[in-house]
Amino acid sequence: MVLEVIKIIKQFKAEGTTILLVEQNLAMELADYMYILIKGPLFLQVLMIN
Repeated sequence: MVLEVIKIIKQFKAEGTTILLVEQNLAMELADYMYILIKGPLFLQVLMIN
């Protein structure tokens, strides 16, 4: 199941679709950018290098 979700997200990414993904483990593997919020305000912005 998880591998299917990863495959679909990679397809969206290849098509240039913006995705809001709220799941830290998948985000760390698939994201170009990561924004970390703590109780609302932006805490950290990270450019992911894959």
